Amino acid sequence: MKQFMGLVQHEFNMSIRRKSLWIGNGLVAGLFIISLLIQGPDEGRNYFAGNSSTWQEAGDMVYMFNMLIPLVAGILASDRLKRDYQIGIRELQISSSIKDGTYLAAKYTGVLLSTFLPLVISVWGLAVYGMICGLPPLDLLLSLMAGFALISIPTFLFVVAFSLVCPLVIPVRIYQILFTGYWFWGNFLSDKVFPTISGTLLNASGIYALQGFFVGTLSRTGKPLHTPVEAVMNIVVLLVCAAFAMTAGRYYLSRKSGLA
Repeated sequence: MKQFMGLVQHEFNMSIRRKSLWIGNGLVAGLFIISLLIQGPDEGRNYFAGNSSTWQEAGDMVYMFNMLIPLVAGILASDRLKRDYQIGIRELQISSSIKDGTYLAAKYTGVLLSTFLPLVISVWGLAVYGMICGLPPLDLLLSLMAGFALISIPTFLFVVAFSLVCPLVIPVRIYQILFTGYWFWGNFLSDKVFPTISGTLLNASGIYALQGFFVGTLSRTGKPLHTPVEAVMNIVVLLVCAAFAMTAGRYYLSRKSGLA
């Protein structure tokens, strides 16, 4: 456990100091801030003045940032394992008593926490604005915690797992390009106009949880496009896929360590 916590702390500190982490997420948050400002002062003040409940407002807040911040997280996470081999750190770890599973789990946890932090900061920045506009603080706090747990965390678990493991067998730059294309193709393009997996349980954007649990983005009939059962199934699929990626990554590291 001591080795695990030490590796997590090291990885988190390394990741959180990257300028690209804050620049990339700052641009994403800035896009929404600009969209509020260009609406004019009256529209900006009335952003939270609709008929939506605090529960739904919180879901919308989390989902809005969840549309792009995981993209930044996936791109930034893609070199965290590969670089250890490139600079020779991994060879030193192989010669130590650190097990492959401990190393991979610690790396995953550190990257996950560091890339998730900007989303929390962004959402809470908007939440403060919502409180100023009249949303009840306690209800908003509880709703946001649920939003993070149901919408964002499954997405980040899925994205970071594949972004850590896949570049072990694919060049980092190629993976980053493929991942960027996948993010928009596999999550936001309509399957009615283009062949895509966005309409399946493999959608990682959080739209299933938003519609199933937070009654977001209603259809013309007034009913959620996705049910709570579908939302649960979507979360399970994402978690299973993340577990599969991590298991494959551990197997790859073990094989590579054995050949070292």
